Amino acid sequence: SMSEEIQFEYTLSPPMLTLSDWGARRLQLPEVVMDPLGDKRITDIMRAEELRNLSRILHNTSPEEPVVKYDCKSKIGGMDRWVRIVVQTMWSSDETPKYEGVIGKAVDIHEARLRIDALENMASHDTLTKLLNRDYAEKWIEECLHREGCGRYVMMLLDLDHIKEANVSRGRMFGDELLVHVAESLLQNTGENEIAARI
Repeated sequence: SMSEEIQFEYTLSPPMLTLSDWGARRLQLPEVVMDPLGDKRITDIMRAEELRNLSRILHNTSPEEPVVKYDCKSKIGGMDRWVRIVVQTMWSSDETPKYEGVIGKAVDIHEARLRIDALENMASHDTLTKLLNRDYAEKWIEECLHREGCGRYVMMLLDLDHIKEANVSRGRMFGDELLVHVAESLLQNTGENEIAARI
Protein backbone atom coordinates (compact mmCIF):
# COMPACT_ATOMS: atom_id res chain seq x y z
CA SER A 1 0.00 0.00 0.00
CA MET A 2 2.94 2.38 0.64
CA SER A 3 4.15 1.94 -2.95
CA GLU A 4 0.56 2.16 -4.29
CA GLU A 5 1.15 -0.87 -6.48
CA ILE A 6 -1.56 -3.36 -7.32
CA GLN A 7 0.27 -6.62 -6.66
CA PHE A 8 -1.18 -9.83 -8.03
CA GLU A 9 -0.65 -13.47 -8.92
CA TYR A 10 -2.42 -15.27 -11.74
CA THR A 11 -2.45 -19.04 -12.16
CA LEU A 12 -3.68 -21.01 -15.17
CA SER A 13 -4.71 -24.08 -13.20
CA PRO A 14 -7.00 -23.31 -11.60
CA PRO A 15 -7.63 -20.01 -13.44
CA MET A 16 -7.40 -17.64 -10.49
CA LEU A 17 -6.33 -14.04 -9.84
CA THR A 18 -5.10 -13.24 -6.34
CA LEU A 19 -4.74 -9.54 -5.43
CA SER A 20 -2.98 -7.82 -2.56
CA ASP A 21 -5.42 -6.35 -0.06
CA TRP A 22 -4.57 -2.77 -1.16
CA GLY A 23 -4.88 -3.73 -4.84
CA ALA A 24 -8.25 -5.39 -4.26
CA ARG A 25 -9.54 -2.25 -2.51
CA ARG A 26 -8.16 0.00 -5.29
CA LEU A 27 -9.85 -2.09 -7.99
CA GLN A 28 -12.98 -2.66 -5.88
CA LEU A 29 -12.62 -6.44 -6.31
CA PRO A 30 -12.37 -9.37 -3.91
CA GLU A 31 -8.84 -10.55 -3.15
CA VAL A 32 -9.46 -13.79 -5.08
CA VAL A 33 -11.22 -13.86 -8.46
CA MET A 34 -11.86 -17.25 -10.01
CA ASP A 35 -11.83 -17.50 -13.84
CA PRO A 36 -10.76 -13.83 -14.19
CA LEU A 37 -10.70 -13.86 -18.01
CA GLY A 38 -14.39 -14.75 -17.99
CA ASP A 39 -15.29 -12.28 -15.23
CA LYS A 40 -17.04 -9.08 -16.42
CA ARG A 41 -15.58 -7.14 -13.49
CA ILE A 42 -12.10 -7.77 -14.90
CA THR A 43 -13.03 -6.87 -18.50
CA ASP A 44 -14.65 -3.69 -17.15
CA ILE A 45 -11.22 -2.75 -15.74
CA MET A 46 -9.07 -3.93 -18.64
CA ARG A 47 -10.55 -4.21 -22.14
CA ALA A 48 -10.77 -7.71 -23.61
CA GLU A 49 -8.46 -6.70 -26.48
CA GLU A 50 -5.77 -5.58 -24.03
CA LEU A 51 -6.16 -8.82 -22.05
CA ARG A 52 -5.74 -10.86 -25.25
CA ASN A 53 -2.62 -8.86 -26.24
CA LEU A 54 -1.10 -9.29 -22.80
CA SER A 55 -1.96 -12.99 -22.74
CA ARG A 56 -0.33 -13.49 -26.16
CA ILE A 57 2.83 -11.70 -25.01
CA LEU A 58 2.97 -13.76 -21.80
CA HIS A 59 2.60 -17.03 -23.69
CA ASN A 60 5.56 -16.02 -25.89
CA THR A 61 7.93 -15.64 -22.93
CA SER A 62 10.32 -18.35 -21.83
CA PRO A 63 11.91 -19.46 -18.55
CA GLU A 64 15.10 -17.71 -19.74
CA GLU A 65 13.26 -14.44 -20.51
CA PRO A 66 10.26 -14.36 -18.18
CA VAL A 67 9.80 -10.60 -17.53
CA VAL A 68 7.26 -8.48 -19.39
CA LYS A 69 6.40 -4.78 -19.14
CA TYR A 70 3.08 -3.77 -20.68
CA ASP A 71 1.49 -0.29 -20.73
CA CYS A 72 -2.24 0.06 -21.29
CA LYS A 73 -5.28 2.03 -20.27
CA SER A 74 -7.39 0.56 -17.49
CA LYS A 75 -10.52 1.76 -15.75
CA ILE A 76 -9.61 2.40 -12.14
CA GLY A 77 -12.07 4.10 -9.82
CA GLY A 78 -14.37 4.67 -12.80
CA MET A 79 -11.72 6.63 -14.72
CA ASP A 80 -9.47 5.62 -17.62
CA ARG A 81 -5.88 5.61 -16.37
CA TRP A 82 -2.57 4.53 -17.92
CA VAL A 83 -0.99 1.67 -15.99
CA ARG A 84 2.27 -0.23 -16.39
CA ILE A 85 1.95 -3.94 -15.75
CA VAL A 86 5.23 -5.63 -14.84
CA VAL A 87 5.10 -9.41 -14.55
CA GLN A 88 7.34 -12.42 -14.31
CA THR A 89 5.98 -15.58 -15.83
CA MET A 90 6.08 -18.78 -13.78
CA TRP A 91 7.10 -22.10 -15.32
CA SER A 92 6.86 -25.73 -14.24
CA SER A 93 10.01 -27.66 -13.37
CA ASP A 94 9.23 -30.32 -16.01
CA GLU A 95 11.90 -31.29 -18.53
CA THR A 96 9.92 -29.21 -21.03
CA PRO A 97 8.74 -26.31 -18.84
CA LYS A 98 5.08 -25.33 -19.07
CA TYR A 99 3.75 -21.81 -18.57
CA GLU A 100 1.78 -21.80 -15.31
CA GLY A 101 0.95 -18.16 -14.64
CA VAL A 102 2.46 -14.86 -13.52
CA ILE A 103 3.31 -12.83 -10.49
CA GLY A 104 3.41 -9.08 -10.92
CA LYS A 105 2.25 -5.58 -10.21
CA ALA A 106 0.32 -2.79 -11.88
CA VAL A 107 1.53 0.77 -11.32
CA ASP A 108 -0.41 3.93 -12.14
CA ILE A 109 1.69 5.90 -14.67
CA HIS A 110 -1.12 8.16 -15.90
CA GLU A 111 0.39 11.58 -15.17
CA ALA A 112 3.84 10.55 -16.44
CA ARG A 113 2.31 9.12 -19.63
CA LEU A 114 0.33 12.31 -20.25
CA ARG A 115 3.52 14.38 -19.86
CA ILE A 116 5.41 12.11 -22.27
CA ASP A 117 2.53 12.23 -24.79
CA ALA A 118 2.47 16.04 -24.55
CA LEU A 119 6.24 16.24 -25.10
CA GLU A 120 6.06 13.84 -28.06
CA ASN A 121 3.22 15.89 -29.51
CA MET A 122 5.27 19.09 -29.13
CA ALA A 123 8.28 17.42 -30.76
CA SER A 124 6.31 16.04 -33.71
CA HIS A 125 3.88 18.88 -34.47
CA ASP A 126 4.13 22.42 -35.78
CA THR A 127 3.14 24.73 -32.92
CA LEU A 128 1.08 27.11 -35.06
CA THR A 129 -0.89 24.78 -37.33
CA LYS A 130 -0.87 21.56 -35.22
CA LEU A 131 0.15 19.70 -38.38
CA LEU A 132 3.01 17.21 -38.20
CA ASN A 133 6.38 18.87 -38.62
CA ARG A 134 8.77 18.05 -41.46
CA ASP A 135 11.07 15.74 -39.48
CA TYR A 136 8.22 13.63 -38.15
CA ALA A 137 6.47 13.51 -41.53
CA GLU A 138 9.67 12.29 -43.18
CA LYS A 139 10.07 9.62 -40.48
CA TRP A 140 6.44 8.49 -40.91
CA ILE A 141 6.80 8.31 -44.71
CA GLU A 142 10.09 6.38 -44.43
CA GLU A 143 8.48 3.84 -42.07
CA CYS A 144 5.50 3.40 -44.41
CA LEU A 145 7.70 2.81 -47.44
CA HIS A 146 9.72 0.14 -45.64
CA ARG A 147 6.77 -1.59 -43.99
CA GLU A 148 6.16 -5.15 -45.18
CA GLY A 149 3.15 -5.41 -47.48
CA CYS A 150 3.40 -1.70 -48.20
CA GLY A 151 0.59 -0.58 -50.47
CA ARG A 152 0.42 2.40 -52.75
CA TYR A 153 0.63 5.94 -51.48
CA VAL A 154 -0.16 9.36 -52.84
CA MET A 155 1.66 12.53 -51.84
CA MET A 156 0.24 15.96 -52.44
CA LEU A 157 2.17 19.17 -51.88
CA LEU A 158 0.37 22.48 -51.45
CA ASP A 159 2.04 25.83 -51.78
CA LEU A 160 0.18 28.90 -50.55
CA ASP A 161 1.11 31.50 -53.14
CA HIS A 162 1.79 35.06 -52.02
CA ILE A 163 1.69 34.28 -48.28
CA LYS A 164 4.69 36.57 -47.73
CA GLU A 165 2.89 39.43 -49.48
CA ALA A 166 -0.18 38.80 -47.29
CA ASN A 167 2.03 38.97 -44.20
CA VAL A 168 3.47 42.30 -45.36
CA SER A 169 0.22 43.92 -46.53
CA ARG A 170 -2.19 42.58 -43.92
CA GLY A 171 0.12 41.71 -41.05
CA ARG A 172 1.66 38.54 -39.73
CA MET A 173 -1.40 37.69 -37.61
CA PHE A 174 -3.50 37.55 -40.79
CA GLY A 175 -0.95 35.25 -42.42
CA ASP A 176 -0.93 33.02 -39.34
CA GLU A 177 -4.74 32.84 -39.33
CA LEU A 178 -4.66 31.88 -43.00
CA LEU A 179 -2.19 29.06 -42.30
CA VAL A 180 -4.29 27.82 -39.36
CA HIS A 181 -7.46 27.90 -41.51
CA VAL A 182 -5.82 25.82 -44.27
CA ALA A 183 -4.35 23.42 -41.68
CA GLU A 184 -7.74 22.88 -39.99
CA SER A 185 -9.29 22.14 -43.37
CA LEU A 186 -6.54 19.60 -44.12
CA LEU A 187 -6.91 17.92 -40.71
CA GLN A 188 -10.69 17.63 -41.11
CA ASN A 189 -10.12 15.78 -44.38
CA THR A 190 -7.26 13.52 -43.28
CA GLY A 191 -8.13 9.85 -42.88
CA GLU A 192 -6.81 7.25 -40.42
CA ASN A 193 -3.83 6.15 -42.55
CA GLU A 194 -3.07 9.62 -43.87
CA ILE A 195 -1.05 12.51 -42.52
CA ALA A 196 -0.98 16.24 -43.05
CA ALA A 197 2.28 18.04 -42.37
CA ARG A 198 3.79 21.51 -42.60
CA ILE A 199 7.10 21.25 -44.40
